Amino acid sequence: MKTVGRQQIIKVLSQKGFVIIEKKRHLFLVFTDGAGRQSDIRTFLSRGSGYNEYSLPLLKVMKNELRLERLQQLEELLNCPLSEQDYRALLVTQGDLT
Repeated sequence: MKTVGRQQIIKVLSQKGFVIIEKKRHLFLVFTDGAGRQSDIRTFLSRGSGYNEYSLPLLKVMKNELRLERLQQLEELLNCPLSEQDYRALLVTQGDLT
């Protein structure tokens, strides 16, 4: 995984249980629990024109914010082999979500 487009990240995560909260400089993507309540699992994307593509250093930060152990898991989440249910189960197994 070299770079991922900001719009792809927004599209995929919003389809996988994340809600978008718009602020002036950033978009926050917050994971919701099964009942639609916001969890503390979140990441943010800059709205700046210099951040249309996210490179490896920023993807590593995002991996940690999304409570994933390996970069490959982030790649699977963004490229769709890892479904919302699988991601939710992974978070429950790790103790990050009840």
